[in-house]
Amino acid sequence: MTTYPAQLRVLDFGREVMNFPSLEQANATAPAWFQVSANATLTEVGATASVSDETYGTRALKVVTTATAAYAAQRHTYADQPRVKSGRTAFIQVAVWAVGGVAARVRLQSSAGSLGVSADTTAAAWTILTVPQVTLNGTYVEPRFEVDNGTAYFIPLTPAPRGTIFKWRDPATVKTLTGIQDENTWTDIDCTSSTSNLACMALLQGFLFDTVDDFKLFFRRNGSSQAANDLSLQTMALGASQGDFGFFQTVTILDDSQIFEYLLDRTGGATPLDAGLVNLTGFWEWE
Repeated sequence: MTTYPAQLRVLDFGREVMNFPSLEQANATAPAWFQVSANATLTEVGATASVSDETYGTRALKVVTTATAAYAAQRHTYADQPRVKSGRTAFIQVAVWAVGGVAARVRLQSSAGSLGVSADTTAAAWTILTVPQVTLNGTYVEPRFEVDNGTAYFIPLTPAPRGTIFKWRDPATVKTLTGIQDENTWTDIDCTSSTSNLACMALLQGFLFDTVDDFKLFFRRNGSSQAANDLSLQTMALGASQGDFGFFQTVTILDDSQIFEYLLDRTGGATPLDAGLVNLTGFWEWE
């Protein structure tokens, strides 16, 4: 069992929230690593655009619900987490801004039930809500941002937001492309077995070889709407001007299931790819 120094035994749960602010800083999109209950939606937005007040940060989590106590949450499974464990004492503080007088609150919920809940706020102003120290139990815990039939904004508060740590590994082939014809469609690759359950970015290598046909290879984050011809995507091409062999290395964002997408496009010729691999040589995970 892990033993912590006395000053570290009380866990600041705001420190543990993953992917807030978003890795991509995308406005009005659903951040990865969060889930929502029935009758709830979650987007990450700029605080100025949402509530015209950056007192507690420039980004906010916008929760919209159509039922009482519907919520957005982030599950922390103890088996995966380096610090969040059953038996630890934890608390959370969140700045909350309610819209139109709806009630909003914060809860720490474990697999065994509710561990603690804050007071409600209905104020159209940042209000600090706290779930005071509780003892974690069960197999997981999740902070829940609850709203009763309406909209509220949440900013988890902590002096030290959660970071990432890089881990090298021996090259692992996560996709063999040899023999593929003109696939030309975005396809998922799940690289969990080569990374970890907390991996959020992957260091990838792409290899292509073909002596006759022309091919292009693209990577993007899962669920992205970027088109293959978007110049911000890392790409590799084979053809008359590029030669028979291609290689590139890039960093690709993973979703909370460690999935990214690739697209292999045959742009000339009519036979399968002679040889191709997607290798993973390292990854960043939530520390």
